[in-house]
Amino acid sequence: MPPVFRRMAWGRFYFAAVALLFAVLMALGVWRHRSTVPHWDMWGAYLGFYTRVGQDWHAWWGQDNEHRLILGRLLFWTDLRLFHGSMTLLYALNAAFPLLIVACFVFLLRRLQPWPSASGAWRTALVALLVVLMTSWWQNENFTWAFQGLFWLAYLLPLLAFTLLAHARATGRSSSFWLACLAGVASAAAMANGTLALPLLVVQALLLRLRWRDVGVLLLLAALTLVSYRSGYRQIFPAPDRSSWPDIVRYVLLFLGAPWYFLLQKLAWWPAMVAGAAWMALALVSAVRVLRQRPVQPYAVALLMLLAYIGAAGLGAAYNRISLGVGQALSSRYFTPQVMAWAAMLLLAVHLWPRVLTSRWALGGYALIPLLLLPVQLEGIKVPRDFLIQLRLPALAVQLDVRDFETDAFKRMTFTGEDTFALAEQARREHLAVFGEPDMQLALRHWAGAALAPMPQARCAGALQAVEAIPGVTDAVRVRGWLYDPARQRAPSLVLLTHATVGSRGAALGGLRRSDITQPVDRSERYSGFSGYLQTPAPASGDAAQQVTLTGLIDQQPVCALTLDLRP
Repeated sequence: MPPVFRRMAWGRFYFAAVALLFAVLMALGVWRHRSTVPHWDMWGAYLGFYTRVGQDWHAWWGQDNEHRLILGRLLFWTDLRLFHGSMTLLYALNAAFPLLIVACFVFLLRRLQPWPSASGAWRTALVALLVVLMTSWWQNENFTWAFQGLFWLAYLLPLLAFTLLAHARATGRSSSFWLACLAGVASAAAMANGTLALPLLVVQALLLRLRWRDVGVLLLLAALTLVSYRSGYRQIFPAPDRSSWPDIVRYVLLFLGAPWYFLLQKLAWWPAMVAGAAWMALALVSAVRVLRQRPVQPYAVALLMLLAYIGAAGLGAAYNRISLGVGQALSSRYFTPQVMAWAAMLLLAVHLWPRVLTSRWALGGYALIPLLLLPVQLEGIKVPRDFLIQLRLPALAVQLDVRDFETDAFKRMTFTGEDTFALAEQARREHLAVFGEPDMQLALRHWAGAALAPMPQARCAGALQAVEAIPGVTDAVRVRGWLYDPARQRAPSLVLLTHATVGSRGAALGGLRRSDITQPVDRSERYSGFSGYLQTPAPASGDAAQQVTLTGLIDQQPVCALTLDLRP
């Protein structure tokens, strides 16, 4: 061990500190990105499912793309029914699942040589590196999308199944065997690639020479699960033709080597592809060496099964998604299985080549990896002040039933277009998810004609900067401007608009960053912009017919008002 790491146990302190830092930054990043706005697939698989399941129980089993998201739907139903779609449960699980994966890896590491003889510094270094890799913000989509808990489960559950089966072989405990069976079946209930877990458990059982009765049980479960899964199954993605196979090979190599693409600061694809080829070669050599051991080490075989599972998952992703391009292998969400593949390889290497992987040079490499990943980890807590408001803007259109679905913001929220309004109907009616937020409910009541609290006497500062027509919409216009309460030195979170003569109503979300400010101002004033919608006023004559009153609300209470000309 280098002297700098020997003195005063600085090595152990360094690795413990970076592990804690990465875990805390990950948790803070998840917390700061949490939102009640459904994202992309969630409009159909989350809100749409909740509507369907109340009409037909078969919704639990139905397909979503190529998956049957049974476990995910259980999480979604729990969140919507018990927590009114707050998504707090889903985000909490996104933060917990990577730590559970680390726990499984540490369990395996403790049972592989040379762990019993490892020094305290090495023990800390290996565990810390696992924490750093599994909490890395490169996989930010799996932290910031509430939908991604099922993606974590698709890799956590197979890892758990392989570990439990190895434990059953090592200890002779039948309870571990039956838990492995349960985890294998649950894997198939997570995502489509989870159906690979039970067949691999059969292979693992044969390699570990379990009793034929146990092999038969696993084989029966695998057959029943696969037949049930394929019953009524629809092929979603077209099969690639022969000309696509070179790209599929490149996709798989890039998929397996992707962590090095990020570690090398996105230098180029080819180093990652070389790393992917090296991973495959190391996996093959490791498999030969592990299977030649006598007696066979059950926990090393469990890691081999995980390597096979992730490799097969990468091939399946390439086969189904190659139409999206080779670069799709670098999607943030795929970093989870990719880094798990390299973490499992590291554990096997420590088992098979302990002198190399516990050298001072190896320790220096482990110390360098957190430093390379730290800049990206810090990005997770750098959230713009109006980030959550920007997410809610297209949801406001859905809440007010304004068909403004061609904007970039709307397309970033969902790809279901106009169907989004039908998918959200029950959520709007029952005030679930974003539609249950107090400002969103108040905006809808005002839009529908409900009376406001007494008009505040205080005068706001503000301006109406744009009134824009919406393509294909005749009963509403888009409005933008800014509103600020000088007395409280705060910007309203909600702006309600009322036409002076004809009674048209409008609502806008406040707190947006203003682009018209160039000189230094108070932070609250800089974030005093608003954007929303106004019902198209009926034709009327006179100056009053062109005026609209803007009422600013903070904590759902009117604090100031301003009457402006409707023509900005």
